Amino acid sequence: MWKFWKKRTVAGSSVQGSLSDLREHFELETHGTHGFPLGPSTLAYDTSRHLMYIGTFNGEMNMYGSPGVKLASVHLDNFKVLQILPFLSEPALITVCSNNILNKWQILEEDEGKAQLVLKRTYKFHGGLAKTITTCCLPPYGECLFVGTLGGITYPMDTEFDGMSPEVLSWSRARTYLGYKGKDVPGEVKALKINTAYPKQLLIGYEHSYFELWDAMTWKPITLFGPLKEGGDLTDVYWHSNGSQFMSGHTDGHVYIWNSLSPDSPPILKSIYEETKLHPLKSLIWPDDDFIIFSGGSPYDTVDGDSVTIYENREAITLQLTSPVKGMQIIESCLTDKDSGIVGISSDVGTTSTVRKILILLLEQEILFIDLSTPQLPLLQPPYLYSLHNSPVKEVAVYGNINKEVWSIINCTGKVQQESVYRAPTKVWPIDGGVLEGSFHDSKDILLSGHEDGSVKFWDIRQLSMKLLYEVKCMQYFNTPETEFGRSDSLTDDLSQYRQIGFWDPRSDDDQLIVSALKLVDDHLLIGFQGGHTLLLTTNNQTADRTIILLRVSIMRDDPRQRPRGWQAPLEVRTDPIACLPGFQPTHCIHLFPTVAVSALAIAKEQGLVAIGCAYGFAVVDYIKNETIYVHCTFDQTIENLTSMSRMQSIRRSFRHSMQRVNIRRSMRGLQSVNRSIRRSSDSPLVRSGSARPALFNRVSSVRRSRGANAASSAKENVPPQSAVPQAVATPQVKRDSIRTIDFTAPTHLGGSSLVHGLLVGTNQGAVLGFTVDMPSSKQRGQRSPVVMPVDKEYNQRKNHSVLFVGVVDGLNYLLDANDEGSYKQKGTHYMIICTEDMLRVTSIPNTKKKYRVRFKQSEQDELQAISAHYLRVSGRSVILVMDNEGNVSIYGLPDLTLIHKENCVDASDAVGQRHFLCSSLGIVLHQKSPSEFVRASITDMARLDIKFTLPVKGSTPQMPVRFSRPLSDGPHLVELSETSGITKRPKSPKSPSKSSSVAVASPPAAPAVSSPPPPPPPNSANSSISNTMIATAMGSITNTKPQNASPPPPPPPSSSTPNPVSTASLLTDSQDVFDDLGPVDSKTSVESGASARSRKSVSADSRKSVELPDHYFIAHNPELRERFEERAL
Repeated sequence: MWKFWKKRTVAGSSVQGSLSDLREHFELETHGTHGFPLGPSTLAYDTSRHLMYIGTFNGEMNMYGSPGVKLASVHLDNFKVLQILPFLSEPALITVCSNNILNKWQILEEDEGKAQLVLKRTYKFHGGLAKTITTCCLPPYGECLFVGTLGGITYPMDTEFDGMSPEVLSWSRARTYLGYKGKDVPGEVKALKINTAYPKQLLIGYEHSYFELWDAMTWKPITLFGPLKEGGDLTDVYWHSNGSQFMSGHTDGHVYIWNSLSPDSPPILKSIYEETKLHPLKSLIWPDDDFIIFSGGSPYDTVDGDSVTIYENREAITLQLTSPVKGMQIIESCLTDKDSGIVGISSDVGTTSTVRKILILLLEQEILFIDLSTPQLPLLQPPYLYSLHNSPVKEVAVYGNINKEVWSIINCTGKVQQESVYRAPTKVWPIDGGVLEGSFHDSKDILLSGHEDGSVKFWDIRQLSMKLLYEVKCMQYFNTPETEFGRSDSLTDDLSQYRQIGFWDPRSDDDQLIVSALKLVDDHLLIGFQGGHTLLLTTNNQTADRTIILLRVSIMRDDPRQRPRGWQAPLEVRTDPIACLPGFQPTHCIHLFPTVAVSALAIAKEQGLVAIGCAYGFAVVDYIKNETIYVHCTFDQTIENLTSMSRMQSIRRSFRHSMQRVNIRRSMRGLQSVNRSIRRSSDSPLVRSGSARPALFNRVSSVRRSRGANAASSAKENVPPQSAVPQAVATPQVKRDSIRTIDFTAPTHLGGSSLVHGLLVGTNQGAVLGFTVDMPSSKQRGQRSPVVMPVDKEYNQRKNHSVLFVGVVDGLNYLLDANDEGSYKQKGTHYMIICTEDMLRVTSIPNTKKKYRVRFKQSEQDELQAISAHYLRVSGRSVILVMDNEGNVSIYGLPDLTLIHKENCVDASDAVGQRHFLCSSLGIVLHQKSPSEFVRASITDMARLDIKFTLPVKGSTPQMPVRFSRPLSDGPHLVELSETSGITKRPKSPKSPSKSSSVAVASPPAAPAVSSPPPPPPPNSANSSISNTMIATAMGSITNTKPQNASPPPPPPPSSSTPNPVSTASLLTDSQDVFDDLGPVDSKTSVESGASARSRKSVSADSRKSVELPDHYFIAHNPELRERFEERAL
């Protein structure tokens, strides 16, 4: 018998080779996101590096530069980002979150040249509700951060979060310093603005319209303004470019102009609208005399909702928006005459440049870029940040290797569509920070998105910046009622005062227009709608008038009483010729009855067949001869209970069942009450009364008990007890199986040994139906239609699990697709690949023998199930990619279903991302992150993007005096004392300073750029290496802010030096509570203090008053104060 033993060989093993070699081709790598961030909360722009920042309500922070340059990061606790403050001197920024924490981020470059956002330090404010951060301000020199709080106090602090001055900027201090009397309550700090013309001046605006002007260098108040006699609370403040005026906006919608040179003069009311009742003004921009831009502040009578007003040359233009404003910013870009699109200029003057102003409006649902240099205020087309959810996304599909001719047609037509919406004269993008490097693959990949308003959009996903290519608006092909108020998609050319702007529109005119299925095959596009309509569109490179051919298909028997009427009536297709632009143009419309959403689509382009699946079955239509050739119903219509009923019948039936339930409940309630009365004791009033009631109760109870005993005995013998309840009678189960997948195949062995075209259908209950399609010859194609015949075989025996994928592969494991000409030449044994929610199976055809199978569930208690399946061809080998409900991507080799790779891709709790998981033939992976975002990744080495970008490290920073004297990390530098401006930073120099009033601050030990060693520490110093961070912490301990888990320094040795006449307590008289420092994120928690300190002598109060330095500066650089401060801290 051993002579019949043969080693089992795997089909196709000679070509497939070892599947272990495939593992090196699969690795999941996330590249970024496509779309618009969900829930934006703030906007910032880096003028030095031309970078834009957007923060969101869930703690995300995105950085955008030139097209393709993007960085993203998330805060630790996912709190709302309130403000983003970029540095001008270094590639860093500070974020303010709603949990009262300041975060410092830095842009670093990895070894491979890729940049990333890294969180370096965090700082949390403590102190209750009064110390809640409301706004912050970062001056251009970037050495000091001003933090405004809810209690009305502004705290200056070091940007490295390791040094903080005890001096604060408050209304009471300014009033006392300037000699004002009164007990005014200004409220919380609403605005902190640096004077653009004089960066030494800081303007503080309070809630109740009080203003302070401070010297940002010496921290001395200059003057006070306000309050308003009549007006609302303050919302925003903006400096004029000349630096002598500033404008304030208020909750009553009015704006006022204040003269900073004349604080006693009353403010001037700037009347924009004649109406008195206005919306509250939220934010304000006043760049020059030509423009005043503010959000809100529009009349209640004429504008309903959010708006932005652009006041130019005494004319106000109100832009009505689609969602609330989250941020406004004006940026400037220099253009040459060639870039600006000016016609008629000679080439010799082409080098002249003009400054163009762009207004960025960050809305809650979209972002708009308005060209202020053009009188019509047109929109500028962005290369990224498109809103996918202008109309909610209902269906998505991804396709690769698009036909070049189709790509050219939709690209050219898409440019015409975009030019009609974005009318800016130039296409040069102003946000050009960063340099993108790397190579992109040549495959033309697109993402199709079907929306609620019936539109289908084509997106270019070849690069990281997803761009809108083309849009098909299907609403124009149906007779839909006109909306009451028309809305334009962009700014119009007319000069009307009120204009509509924006693209986001979540409202749908008709639910039957919702796109429910998409299918693209070369130049044929199938669009299925929720109302049962299916549009067939083909490409055309010329404008043409199209008349749509309507085909009606009844899957169930037509009953006039079941036809929907009124608002539920199906949409009517236009029968008149429709003028269509080049691109996809409609040819046929197939309407299924009953009106139900289309669930699956398939097309055989060469055969001229279309298959449409829905909840009641499917139909095959020949669109060449315009007739239906096959209809299959999966809904059982023979059940008598499901036949149509009139309205009175349904009312009587529902009323009868309701009364039966009420009577049963009453009888059960009566039985319980009688039993309770029987259980009463003998001293009951009913028993003592001697009436006939006890006999009645005894008689009733005996009857009840006998009936109950008889019923219980009969129930035990015949049926379960619950079957005696009338409403628990089992009704016949409805046989209803909706279509999940449907596809045409190339000639296969479905019908037997001969090769015939096939049709495979997968249902929601786990059935796999096979059909053969008898195609006539090319000569007889115009005379007769194909014949569809069912195959009398069961391909899937395990029911109640939805079918996700059905396909047929040949002996070389190529998928036999009806629209792939190469698949017809394949020979050998054919196998059917069936993927359901619980199993992946390989079955041979036509004998339907099970060859291989993989069960996803490890046990019956396991809830693991598949969500989707995709066929891929990688490095000449075929695999099946499966996404499960835990977010894992599993790759199985064909045909033996060997597990090659498994990796987590989507969060297990993200059901939307798992359901909308897409994979192209190249291996590009997309899954929906939010209603407006898709995450882009690659699962194969062919789809991986090997790109990187660099960002400018140095920026243009003005040399401004600084207040803090902390050592910097870029080596030693010199600081010079000044009576008027404090400390002035000078360039590095290895030489020692010649002036006695200058102090040399040494660098940390990690900086190797020091040419000469630092001088020795001064004598009688207890701990000369104490850092500024330790000093700030010790100051916190004096002011009832004790650091936790901090080891005390060693006690200082006794010193015979003369003590300083100025005590430490006198230096901290005006100090406030110091906040607790969370410490830096990295290991570098402190910075070593300077080794060369001031000479050992007493510091008088007059000398301290002349230079106006922070208190902790003297403590750090004076030996006597250092000793006494350490003793006080211990």
